[in-house]
Amino acid sequence: LVAHKRVAAYHVCDAARNPGLTVLDFSLFVRSLVWQLAEKVPAYKGALLALRGKESVEAVLDEIGDKMRAGMDDAKDKHAAAAAAKSDFETFVVAPLTRDGVADEVARWAAEDPGARPLPLLLVVDSFDESLDATDRARSRIDLDKTIAGVLSDQDVHRRLRERAPWLRLMATSRRDI
Repeated sequence: LVAHKRVAAYHVCDAARNPGLTVLDFSLFVRSLVWQLAEKVPAYKGALLALRGKESVEAVLDEIGDKMRAGMDDAKDKHAAAAAAKSDFETFVVAPLTRDGVADEVARWAAEDPGARPLPLLLVVDSFDESLDATDRARSRIDLDKTIAGVLSDQDVHRRLRERAPWLRLMATSRRDI
């Protein structure tokens, strides 16, 4: 999967290996996407560093980690933790992807070597339904909107990515029974 030219970033949700999955783990999902997108897409990396005022991707990852650790102190307030997780996705993934000029820069970058850089690129999330554990499935729709599955199904996120990052497609898989 990682070797495929179109895959800009991927994440595999695995509840079997991680039965204690919580909303706070959403920050780990965001950190993984940030690292992979920055490695694969120079325009994203430039937009990310400019928006965050950082010199390196590692400094941005530290910022996300600091936010995650601070959120663990407030782990009893799941609503606050869930809102922070969705905010991290918006701040560190969506905002740089949709920043002015990024789409044009990606198109120029891809045109330099069309065989090696085919567009659109893919952001792949496998088994996203497994981001919901048994207690998540019983929670309200408002809470579900703050999970990986919920955020990935947010129509506003899809609209903004479609309009402002036409070079990127979200591909998510789940079981048939979900």
